Amino acid sequence: DDKASAGETSFWVESFLPSPRCQTDMTIAVRPNTAEGKSWSIQVNGVPCAATLSNGVAVVIVDEVSGCILQSKAFVDWSSVASFLDTVPDGRIVALCSFADDEEEEKKESTNKINCSDNSKFGRLGGFDYDKVTSSPKDFVSFIGRLAFHPTWSSFHVSSESSLMEVSIQFDKPTASTAYKLRSEKNTVPAAVYSRLPDHIMPLNTQLLASNYQKRVAFEAYMEKDSNSSSIVGYTTRSDAPVYLIQNSAFPFRTANGPTQANAESDDSSWTTYHYLPDAIVPDDDVVEEQNNSKNSGTPNFDIPIADDYFMGLLGSQLLVKNGNSSTPTLLDTPNALTNSRLIALYFSASWCGPCRGFTPMLIEFHNVLKEEVASSHGLEIVFVSS
Repeated sequence: DDKASAGETSFWVESFLPSPRCQTDMTIAVRPNTAEGKSWSIQVNGVPCAATLSNGVAVVIVDEVSGCILQSKAFVDWSSVASFLDTVPDGRIVALCSFADDEEEEKKESTNKINCSDNSKFGRLGGFDYDKVTSSPKDFVSFIGRLAFHPTWSSFHVSSESSLMEVSIQFDKPTASTAYKLRSEKNTVPAAVYSRLPDHIMPLNTQLLASNYQKRVAFEAYMEKDSNSSSIVGYTTRSDAPVYLIQNSAFPFRTANGPTQANAESDDSSWTTYHYLPDAIVPDDDVVEEQNNSKNSGTPNFDIPIADDYFMGLLGSQLLVKNGNSSTPTLLDTPNALTNSRLIALYFSASWCGPCRGFTPMLIEFHNVLKEEVASSHGLEIVFVSS
């Protein structure tokens, strides 16, 4: 989800460090638009990080030492971009792109030129030429460079066609002494999860009952001992839920459905996502401490935090849900119908299919046995897809 104000928008959480433990170089790609969506217009090591406004300018600021994405913003005009860049320190890597709808851009063209016609306002962007932007306001604009520097890899492009711009920047290989720290993002869930914390680190039943501190200890043990952990950038969890590991595909984060940001600070029932950032930008008081009082209910909760729009796009905005012994199903919003699901199965069937008519009653019986005799919160939900 984006946080928006007049003329500006940004991600719910802007800072993100792509795969810190396996990063030896950084690739920044800028393209005016892609089939995947506008957030893919700027990618840092494959991570889509462009906040967008219709006919706006997307700007991403990257730390020149660690490769951490620091800020992801979008602005309605170039004047706002110039004002923002004035607040960014020298040396930061800047990636920006602008793609516009011709009709809407014509309405803003004169305003852009009046507010930001002086090329010196972008003088700190080595290699950027605003005169070319104003001379062809309907073109696609792409730039990758550094503030107050003009490195050999910097690139500036104005074109009437969508084209890919990509640069590669070398970093020193991370060492054991490289300082990274987990930042906690309250009331926040990732765009996708990679897997659950393995049972050999902490069994599932233990995860469901563990405190935040115990989960943190288990996660750190996994990162230290497991050879498959190099691509992991953090984890997400909440009370009564397992520990879900996240990779680069987790970004951009979004706000969780539930308590507000203020209330979530002291509410263990809301999702919290923990992700690695350079130690210098993580507050000293952002720690997980051991507590004697546990708020866990002991009831398993498998509500995996993934973007609701994925299932709404796949299954539609509403589903028919059978309630107990009632023969009349209820129409529910898809996210509510699938809440607390650990595994979602799609069952394709049809009344004209003989084998289906025989198998469907057995599948219903199996699901009922799970719910009534094994565990009411087994986490398996079956969506019936009929022809």
